[in-house]
Amino acid sequence: MKSLFSAISKWTTEKSLLSIILIILMTVIMVIGATKIEVKTGQDMMIPSDDPVFQDNLRFQKEFGGESIFVLLSGDKEDVLSSIDEINVIQKELNKNPLIDTVFSPASMVELAVDKAQQQKEAFQKQINQTVEEAVNQAIQTAKEQGASEEIQAKVAEETKLQVMQQIEAQYGAQMKQMEEMGEPSLSNEAFVKTVLFDENGNAQEMANKLLPQNGEHAVIVIKLAGNLTIDDMNQAVSDVEDTFKEKDINGLESLVSGTPKLTQAIQDSMTKDMAVMLGLSVVLMLVILLIVFPVKWRLLTLPIVLLGIVWTFGLMGYLGIPLSMVTMAILPILIGLGADFAIQFHNRYDEEFTKTGNAKEAVITSIKHMGPAVGIAVITMAAGFITLLVSKVPMIQDFGKMLAIGVFVIYILELFLMFAILNLRDRNKSHSVKKQHSNKIEKALGWLSRKVVAYPLIILLLATGLSVGGFTFEDNLRVETDIEKLMPQDSPALIGLNKIRDTIGSTMEVNFMVEAEDVTRPEVLQWMENFEESQLNKYDAIESSTSIASAMAMMNDGQSPSNKDQIDQLIESLPEAMKSSMITKDKKMASITFSVKNMGMEQQKELIEAIENDIQSPEGVEVTSTGMMVLAVKSISTLTDNRHFSTFLGIGAVFLSLLVLYRRIKQALYPIVPIVLVIGWSAAMMFFLDVAINPLTAVLSALILGIGTEFTILLMERYQEEREKGIESQEAMITAMTKIGRAITASALTVIGGFSTLIFSDFLMLKAFGITTVLDTMFCLISTLLVLPSIIILFEKKLGTKKIKNAQTE
Repeated sequence: MKSLFSAISKWTTEKSLLSIILIILMTVIMVIGATKIEVKTGQDMMIPSDDPVFQDNLRFQKEFGGESIFVLLSGDKEDVLSSIDEINVIQKELNKNPLIDTVFSPASMVELAVDKAQQQKEAFQKQINQTVEEAVNQAIQTAKEQGASEEIQAKVAEETKLQVMQQIEAQYGAQMKQMEEMGEPSLSNEAFVKTVLFDENGNAQEMANKLLPQNGEHAVIVIKLAGNLTIDDMNQAVSDVEDTFKEKDINGLESLVSGTPKLTQAIQDSMTKDMAVMLGLSVVLMLVILLIVFPVKWRLLTLPIVLLGIVWTFGLMGYLGIPLSMVTMAILPILIGLGADFAIQFHNRYDEEFTKTGNAKEAVITSIKHMGPAVGIAVITMAAGFITLLVSKVPMIQDFGKMLAIGVFVIYILELFLMFAILNLRDRNKSHSVKKQHSNKIEKALGWLSRKVVAYPLIILLLATGLSVGGFTFEDNLRVETDIEKLMPQDSPALIGLNKIRDTIGSTMEVNFMVEAEDVTRPEVLQWMENFEESQLNKYDAIESSTSIASAMAMMNDGQSPSNKDQIDQLIESLPEAMKSSMITKDKKMASITFSVKNMGMEQQKELIEAIENDIQSPEGVEVTSTGMMVLAVKSISTLTDNRHFSTFLGIGAVFLSLLVLYRRIKQALYPIVPIVLVIGWSAAMMFFLDVAINPLTAVLSALILGIGTEFTILLMERYQEEREKGIESQEAMITAMTKIGRAITASALTVIGGFSTLIFSDFLMLKAFGITTVLDTMFCLISTLLVLPSIIILFEKKLGTKKIKNAQTE
């Protein structure tokens, strides 16, 4: 390792300008890579693509379409009624869009009624004609047999026709009069439309309640998108729908477009805005912190170097095909904080050495020799902790771990070469006498603190351990939150719009079941589906309604389930294509059952789905699978919590093994870890008392604490080792280490806190909660580094470094 960093220091002092030129060229390449980053916010970021639940949803969406967009039209009841024909025109226009699977609205119901009424009218007229014809023919035949002349036969036929028509009038007169008053069955005939959608008391028909909420003051259009659309296609579909309703002034009705696809688009836009805000705030906070707590020449040099490191990281992200998600977007402030941390350590040591020697070359060589390995070891252990996030089942958390591990290496390498190259160029032609170092206020405060710590190590360690053990008891009582609507900006117009639609029409939540068989239209299968729907509706108050091919055919057959295959096939054929395609596949091997359920929390959703699944007793040869977006969301709870504890222990193990390999001594491998393990306990207690839920971001806190905290502890331990190697006694070595490196660690911690604190200003509640917890956790890491680590070393240090001290004295 020494030879490696000697070579780096030689290159840096001799090829400083070339290093800067090469870094600039590499930055151009990375900028191009950053433009290739995709944004992903779908459930495929929460559940692995090879998970059976995810695969089932892919198959389901392929056959029955994907997410739904809701359009709420509001106005006077009469205006809504008179707009049905216009709604139908728009509906047909939307149906031509390849991104849209089906469109359903009150116009769909009227159109169905028009077809049925015309069929009934034709059948009725046919029946009348047939009845009259049979009666007339019978009368003529009787007259013939009685020898009547043709003139009398014609008269008999006329009289018979008149009698039959009078009988029909007496029997069906009221019905015929009603049909005559309604006029021609059509969507433009308001009298007919009103009869279809409302009863005689002017109340919306039971079947139309959901589409004509508040008794017709509104009309709802449900637009189901094509299945398995990309985010870009989904956004385009939302824009197409919004543009359509902006262009069409439907009888003065106000239109509101919302739904999950609209939320997805809003989240993507908000993420882009938040990225810019976080970057700006991070820069401002870094400027303030560096100016206040880092009193060295060119203290702001850290800032542009860190930003270059971010560009490099995002460039690699684009080239590696790692998407930007609600979790990976959080690496921006994290890497800004960590990058500033590394840069401060390098700059601080250079400033210390240059102040001592007045020689830039010697300062660079000494700084790289000591800080290169020290920060390098911290980066390796940090990356080891981050990479353990790959055991998570959540894809966006896996991406988060990969990018943090890659990012810290990239930034470390960039800063190691660039920081010292710039400082060397700045000072290489300068020569001045060695300056006496003066302690600043921070160093004086740290000196006072260090003396207190080495005086009372046992009390500090017992108190810290007790608090941590108590904190771990809260770990299993933390809430879990994966509902995207609760994690996204609550003032989002898309979310407000969706909640307004829910307030108007009721819940928009659905749980779907995929029914598969050789032929799902067999009478026994359809009968089971109908019985299953009815039993669930009666059993669970949370279920508001259900839809399937079985219930649709019963509705078409005056409430009676068809009993034979021919009747079933005939009824299916008579269903509108849009309705049919949303309930059964063309090959009749798959059908869907959809339960509309009340708005409820994720835990209640999970309990309901599991309860319904337990009730499934399907016929032989029939497979029933829960699927759809609600099932995916519920599944994401378990993917988020599964392996979380294992991941924490694995991270601790990975950091320990990394340190053991690097130091080859158990004590030196344990010293940096123990203070940070205590912080994990403190963090659990803090989350419990602040009521911070485990979400896709806070689930990675343990790995983040391990990464950040062990860097602080390693740097302090390394500086302590360096002082001990000079032959200084243990307590004095610790006081010197805390005073000298403590300034840089404190500045680093504050810049990391500054980076994380920008998350608090995010509109995403998930990022806001993550920001609060990481700010406090970083503070805990700093406290544990300055209090717990020195206490452990002072209490247990006996032989650590003794051999090196003797060797140094001998030499």
